[in-house]
Amino acid sequence: GRPVVAYAVSFVASGRSLEEVSMVGAEKQIVEISGLLGATTYEFQAAALNEVGTSIAATCVSSTPPSVVPAAPGIPTVGGLSQHSAALAWEDPMHDGGSPLLGFRIWARSEGSWSMVAELLGGSWNSTVIENLQGDTDHRFKVLAFNRVGAGPFSGVSLVARTWEVPPFAPSGVTASQVWQHEVVLSWEAPARDGGHAITGYRVWQQGGAEADWILAIGDSGSNGTSLVVPRLVGNSAYSFRVAGINSLGVGEQSSPSAIARTLPVPPYKPLPPNITSTAASSAELEWEAPDDGGREITMYFIEQEIGNGTFSTVAETSGLICSLAGLSGSTAYRVRVVAVNAIGSSLASDAAEFLTLPPLEPQPPADVLVAHGAPYLATVSWSPPADDGGRPVVAYVVSFAVEGAEATEVATVSMDGRSAVVSTLLGSTSYVFFVVAWNAVGKSSAASSSSRTLPAVSPAAPGAPVVGDVGQYSVSLAWERPPHNGGSPITGYIAIAQDGAQRANVIEILVDDGDNFTRVQNLTSDTEYCFHLQAVNLVGVGPLSLASRAVRTLPSPPSAPGNLRITEVQQHTLSLMWDTPGHDGGSDVIGYRIWRQGSDGAGWTLVIPHTGSNETSCSVAGLEGNMVYSFMVAAINDLGFGANSTAASQLTAPIPTSAPSGLAVEEVGQTWASLVWDAPLDSGGSTPHAYDVALVTNTEEEVGDAAWRTDSSVPGYRMKGLRGNTRYAFRIRAWNAAGPSPWSLTSEVWLTAPTVPGPPHDVVSSAFGLWAVSLAWQAPLTDGGSPILKYLLSASVNSSEFGNISTVVNLSTVVENLLSSTIYRFCVR
Repeated sequence: GRPVVAYAVSFVASGRSLEEVSMVGAEKQIVEISGLLGATTYEFQAAALNEVGTSIAATCVSSTPPSVVPAAPGIPTVGGLSQHSAALAWEDPMHDGGSPLLGFRIWARSEGSWSMVAELLGGSWNSTVIENLQGDTDHRFKVLAFNRVGAGPFSGVSLVARTWEVPPFAPSGVTASQVWQHEVVLSWEAPARDGGHAITGYRVWQQGGAEADWILAIGDSGSNGTSLVVPRLVGNSAYSFRVAGINSLGVGEQSSPSAIARTLPVPPYKPLPPNITSTAASSAELEWEAPDDGGREITMYFIEQEIGNGTFSTVAETSGLICSLAGLSGSTAYRVRVVAVNAIGSSLASDAAEFLTLPPLEPQPPADVLVAHGAPYLATVSWSPPADDGGRPVVAYVVSFAVEGAEATEVATVSMDGRSAVVSTLLGSTSYVFFVVAWNAVGKSSAASSSSRTLPAVSPAAPGAPVVGDVGQYSVSLAWERPPHNGGSPITGYIAIAQDGAQRANVIEILVDDGDNFTRVQNLTSDTEYCFHLQAVNLVGVGPLSLASRAVRTLPSPPSAPGNLRITEVQQHTLSLMWDTPGHDGGSDVIGYRIWRQGSDGAGWTLVIPHTGSNETSCSVAGLEGNMVYSFMVAAINDLGFGANSTAASQLTAPIPTSAPSGLAVEEVGQTWASLVWDAPLDSGGSTPHAYDVALVTNTEEEVGDAAWRTDSSVPGYRMKGLRGNTRYAFRIRAWNAAGPSPWSLTSEVWLTAPTVPGPPHDVVSSAFGLWAVSLAWQAPLTDGGSPILKYLLSASVNSSEFGNISTVVNLSTVVENLLSSTIYRFCVR
């Protein structure tokens, strides 16, 4: 009774609940039901509705055909683009093929072929966001649905959609082109696309060394260059690298990893702490394991010991894996560590190992005591430390020496670091024993010794430069440091050398004790600048010059001493003096000179000329004795007074005749000769006799006549000839020297000569006297034999025939007549 206003259609699969499909208007009596499963029996119901209510449903049963693949979804639309994503939406397929949709598959295409980019499971999807798209790229999309039967056809292709601009694409060809210990030079090809913005830099990641994961190596290179240096790498390690470009939008895609590059070898790796295998009071034994060698063989290990405040110092080295530490302190805690070394360098030090030494003892004696003599006066004693210091550091060494068999003298205490001492007070050519004792905090060792003999002594070393003290007009006081050595012989004195501005040197010998080191130098020139040198003297000789003292000037004074005093025009009783003007006048003109004289008689100096009255540099001195040595000094005079005396000049006055000879005696007498002897004059008069005169005493008053003979010899003694035989004679003699004859000697005794024949005439001279005569003359014999000559016998030789007597003559000349003309005659006179 009421109009049907609608129909309610529902269905149910076998074994399932009823599902209402839809409401259908009254004008329709047909409806299409989709979403059914294939090959499934369904019960369909339809009920009519009016304003009163719903009718009883009419039913029917029907089975669907087998399922097929779903239909194509709608063409996807693209929205919600970003750099790497796009939002897609599509219409569901017209049917699911009789089998529930399992999902959708989305395919995309940019620059290459199509590829699936997403799979959505579940049949309720009809939109999604596609991620991981390539930025700044055109993309197209299509969608297909799939059910249990399979995948349906693709939808139509979407419109082109371009993702937003992005950071750069991935670089390529990443290569480590140069490799060092801790860095590599990395190079690559720039990205194919910069993402729409210029590349401003690159970021680098590394993998290797001590890191298994990829870590950031360089955040931003800061330029678009395609190479850079990657620092802070681990040596002798394999590394791989990735690179990404950077633009204003950010960091781009990473490149593929580079080929593995191994950094160059490095110093060894850090060793493990050493093991302490044994300890003693002053030593310990260590061992350790070899670390990674860094790519090069380990050649050395350094053992370091803590010296305080975490600071370590190397105390030993070895090429092995064990080491003995010596020189440790007893009852002391130590920390030691090990450093490995290869051809590249040194490792980091190991962690420290700790140990405690045993209680300390006295040290052992020093070792290897040697003595070297570089000079006679000194010995260098050297030694090595004790093999064991007893567990307390050696704080000193005491060195002593002794002449063999005598008590030792301690000469030096040497610090713990010392290994030698110089003994500088030795005598040359002497045998010594040298002792060395080591001390530590516990006590002293026994002595180690060595014997040696010093070298022969030499002259001493130079003293220290003289130090000038008090300065006067003509003197200064000097003090000095003693020479560093005496040459192996005690110093007996010093020689001081004073040099003025003209470089003249005054040498003053100073005899002092070995320990003295001061004196006063006298006889200097006033108002003069001097510097001084010293030389030390020992029994061997004179040593080298010291350094010069500082220059000092003596105080002003009267004139200095005249120089170069010389004596000229020497006679028996007078002589002349000449000299040079003083080196300086003391500040006032020289107005004169005074002259001093000293004779050889030993008397003192006598002022002979108080004032010359002029500045002339010469004068004569009279009143002298002949053949006497005189010395003279000259002093200049100015308004300040008398200057210093010059150096004395000495001269012997001209010789005088000798004193009379003495001891005259007749030694032997003949007929015509007599041999005389006598003593030379006691006083030579300054000139050695060079001849003697012999004279006869002519009367009883002992008057001496002219000298009859001259010896022409300086030897006393003479044989006189030409005496008459059987005649009484007495003689006197006198000597001759450069000054003339001496007085006559005393008269000898009277002697009687023996008679004899006369001596031969001499100096026969012949000359022609006409055609038939020759004139002859001769000298009387030197002696008449002690009796007057009565006559002379002449003989002649013709043409070398024998002589024959031709006449007798009383006089000393004659004329021989009646000779043959043009004939050679030879004549003889007796």
